[in-house]
Amino acid sequence: MITRHAYLLSAIVAAALAAGCGSDGAPAKATATAARIDPTKDPHTITCGDLANKEASAALSRRAGFTLAEDASVRDMSRLRAAQSIFFAMTELCKSHDASYTPAADAVKAVERGEYVSKLGAG
Repeated sequence: MITRHAYLLSAIVAAALAAGCGSDGAPAKATATAARIDPTKDPHTITCGDLANKEASAALSRRAGFTLAEDASVRDMSRLRAAQSIFFAMTELCKSHDASYTPAADAVKAVERGEYVSKLGAG
């Protein structure tokens, strides 16, 4: 029986390998570093390059968002909404930075300031 953690790691590795196949000419692709990242231990190591391919990095970014949301100081926001807001902030910050930029810390700060807020669960 495969444990939940092993399944997630397998999915991340498979996604990273799939992202490396073929060439569509995109300047920033999800890198093999996505396979080495454990978003529950240190989501601050995730780069914009790791997040470039939305399909390949879906599990990585989702887990990182929840991990970052646990420590974020946001009021009147559920953990789910905070995680979605942090993910949104990370993707927006990556639009104006290169592939080596690590957006996690700045994304959390921006969500805490109310600059990026997911509409998820909003009344």
